[in-house]
Amino acid sequence: MFKNLAYCESPKITEESFLRREFGIRTVYVSSIEDFLKKSEKSDSEPIVIVSTNPIFWTPVLSKFKRNSIIFILIGNETYDPKIFNSLNGFKSLRHAFIYNLPSSIKVKNILGPIMGHIVDGGFGKTTSEGSVYRDARISYSLRSKFKNIKINYSSSSFPQGYSNNFANKLGNKINLDENRSLLGDDLVNLILKERSHLYDFAFIGQPTNRRREIFLKNVNRMDKSVTIYNKEFKGIYEDSDLTYLEQLLASKFILVPPGFYNNSNHRYTESLICNTLPIILANNSLDPSTNNNWTNRLFYISRYSIKAQLRYLSNINSNTYKRFYEEARAIDFGLILEAKKLITEMIG
Repeated sequence: MFKNLAYCESPKITEESFLRREFGIRTVYVSSIEDFLKKSEKSDSEPIVIVSTNPIFWTPVLSKFKRNSIIFILIGNETYDPKIFNSLNGFKSLRHAFIYNLPSSIKVKNILGPIMGHIVDGGFGKTTSEGSVYRDARISYSLRSKFKNIKINYSSSSFPQGYSNNFANKLGNKINLDENRSLLGDDLVNLILKERSHLYDFAFIGQPTNRRREIFLKNVNRMDKSVTIYNKEFKGIYEDSDLTYLEQLLASKFILVPPGFYNNSNHRYTESLICNTLPIILANNSLDPSTNNNWTNRLFYISRYSIKAQLRYLSNINSNTYKRFYEEARAIDFGLILEAKKLITEMIG
């Protein structure tokens, strides 16, 4: 029995395994506020932990419970919707919120750089997806206005992107791990290395989403020993028998993390690091210029923002440089997870 329970209004969330394995938190589905009040009365967990994509659902609870009694883990919100962030304001019951996609600063260089990178990559060329370099530039700049409308007047910190249920379950089955065991331990490295091969230099499997991703992947497909596979839907939540994604992670030198619909974050980043593979990602892209901890922030200027330049550079690095980049990326990403774990443990035991 888990000491730490978290209540969630969604019957299935992508972060379920991540919360259980890395934070010792098991999520309990509640169909309504009445259902929550019934189930929470039977729990001795203190304070109460809520995991949610929809804070508005929890308004009756947040306005009812005693001061500093609620720990809120806000997941989702890939569009950076100000209303979702702002909906937690003004509740005395809220002790702290851990927020996925917590808004960060937007620097001018991180708006101009991705636009230049987009052009270098072929942004003026024809694509099957709608849009243009100019449209992406407007979206990128408009994010600054969105961030100005976000007023977080409560104690908060960033919640790491982590990994998906599907990935965790399949990797756990492959290397025979207990379902509650962390995937971040150094003791797993040798187990994972035994499963690795080198079929590809560059690999991607996922959904085709937008024009920037299409241009990104066109450049990847020009590289030797590259493979791109498209899915029709996101598979991170559910369990299935398709091992293609995991096998690709374990068989590639670099895993591509192309721009998503609205932001630069992706579970694939952490999942590739767990599999001892270096994720290739733009430091910022032309849809999301907000500050982040991507390892590619440390590359030369144009290589940060252009996948063409980044691929050219990384395809020529030696094994020592590759190892250094990988170890730096792993230390930063896993460190953010461990930092969040420490804070959560201090708050809920």
